[in-house]
Amino acid sequence: MVDMTLSNPDITTIAKHDPVLSLPAMPDVIKVISEHHSLQDAVVSPLYGNFDNQRILVISGTRDLTNL
Repeated sequence: MVDMTLSNPDITTIAKHDPVLSLPAMPDVIKVISEHHSLQDAVVSPLYGNFDNQRILVISGTRDLTNL
């Protein structure tokens, strides 16, 4: 997950194609991962980080949300 806020309005449609992500389970997963951090903290949701001058490697499956 790159955005734990789940704010993308298309996520429910796209999630139907992801064989791993279960939207009903996400609130529990997010709670464990975020602990004391804001959901917009880059530690929790890398989407909100500063990637200037950074090399990034994203590995995902062919039906992963990051590919749809």
